[in-house]
Amino acid sequence: DSRESAAGELARVLRKNGKLLMMNWNLDSAWALENVKSGKWKKSPDGAVLIPWKNDLGEVMGERIYFALGSDELQNLFEARGFRIEQQYYSKHRSGGSANQGDNLVSIFTKL
Repeated sequence: DSRESAAGELARVLRKNGKLLMMNWNLDSAWALENVKSGKWKKSPDGAVLIPWKNDLGEVMGERIYFALGSDELQNLFEARGFRIEQQYYSKHRSGGSANQGDNLVSIFTKL
């Protein structure tokens, strides 16, 4: 799985006490769920979300693949590879937000 490979590589290259800051789209937000429900975005059986890639004219050039990583999944993925979670929160327009309304999930980890 590419998520596990990426987490393993981050564990390999970060030094002890190194910091990892991740910002992931919150695909469980009301806005994201509405895009899936309306058909603008497609959800695959493995949890990936296919989002149209558009040019400046609004023409669809292809699809981007995003994997929905929730807070628990991120924590488990990185703790299993020797990280400690320092902070995790949802953000909306540079301030705090809830899981339902936050645009992004911000996670800060320390390599043990």
